[in-house]
Amino acid sequence: MEVSKSKEELIYELNERIKEMECHYQLSEIMSNPTLTVEEFCQQTVDILPSGWQHPERTAARLYIDGATYHTANFRESKHLMIENIELLGQVRGEISISVDIETGLSDKPVFLQEEYRLLRSIAIRIGKFIEKSQNDQSLSESNQLYKAIINASPDGISIVDPNGKIMFASPKTLEMFGLTSQEELHGRNFIEFIVEADRDRAKSTIIKMYQGIYSGAAVYRAYKTDKSVFDVEVNAEFIRDDNGNPVRILFIIRDVTNRTLVEQALRKSESDFKLLIESAPVGIVILDSDQQILSINKKFNQITGYSKQIIQNIDVWWKLAYPDEEYRNRIKQEWEEELRVYFSGRRSFIPTEVRICCSDGSYKYVEISLVSTGNLNIVTFVDTTERTLNSIEITNQKNYISSILSAMPDLLFVVDRTGIILDVNEGKDDEL
Repeated sequence: MEVSKSKEELIYELNERIKEMECHYQLSEIMSNPTLTVEEFCQQTVDILPSGWQHPERTAARLYIDGATYHTANFRESKHLMIENIELLGQVRGEISISVDIETGLSDKPVFLQEEYRLLRSIAIRIGKFIEKSQNDQSLSESNQLYKAIINASPDGISIVDPNGKIMFASPKTLEMFGLTSQEELHGRNFIEFIVEADRDRAKSTIIKMYQGIYSGAAVYRAYKTDKSVFDVEVNAEFIRDDNGNPVRILFIIRDVTNRTLVEQALRKSESDFKLLIESAPVGIVILDSDQQILSINKKFNQITGYSKQIIQNIDVWWKLAYPDEEYRNRIKQEWEEELRVYFSGRRSFIPTEVRICCSDGSYKYVEISLVSTGNLNIVTFVDTTERTLNSIEITNQKNYISSILSAMPDLLFVVDRTGIILDVNEGKDDEL
């Protein structure tokens, strides 16, 4: 028969779980700082790790990744050492070590708790994923800067309009071509205003046919400059599509063919654990019992989602309100239940998951959700990551926009280095070299 734990043991275990959550929370704080380099992230990470272990004053940490080593000032290998590999893209690229300088027998507890092994395993996974994302973000950022440079230098005009024809973006060459000096001069204006009246029906017909799946290729129209002078432009159009393949924008490549010029250009594709059961915690907290009934909700959770305990009295209500789309709800629920299964099997700590939720006012936010269990209670934490996620999405969308730009260009474009060696050719044009 299982012997019930004493009050002191329960308090001790709860304090250890709080320390582990605080360690995860501090790691999330570090990960949310967009100004940190990978090197700064690694050093700050090892500095906060000892606080999550039983004996922080006797604990030291070391991180080895891609040939670089980061460690706390007091690190030395002792006979009490735990190590976890760090993987990037499925390959072991380093390891993280925890060393405790303590004599066995000074405490009735083992030097390392099972929960601490799981804690280190989950931290190693988070470090690997963060470094992967940082490297990807750096690559995207560099590509985005390259795309912007190409747009700004393009001898062809590039413009993006919404489905109603309202101009959303015009490149510097477009502004120059039409005698404009700033984007503000295009605010609220429709692209059809710049087409000579006699050519407008033909331009509209071309767009209608595109929606019907009929593409006529580049066409020449007479266009107005701001001083009402007329010039000839060759326009090629292509849809910018969402993830489901639906047209959401129209991309125009505009060339002044009054004096035709050739263009050479190229391109290629270019957090969340928290403090426990404190009403003033900087993260949302929901406490569930072992039957998944909601016991309490903190103020920050209400601020993030707008939901109160009176609205979401149990987990089933939460699923339906937060994820109104049935397909998305089923997928997220399946992933959540699988993560719970792995967590409660004791193999590792719960890995925070980012999802998109519907708030009480009908708006949507991105949040990072994590969980820790004390046995009878399950503590679920919520961190609002909307701004960070939307920034990442914006970079990706910019990449997709520019990829569409290059695919719509009628000419061969390539990138060369300073010596004139060709580095890249736009997709589908290799055979023209």
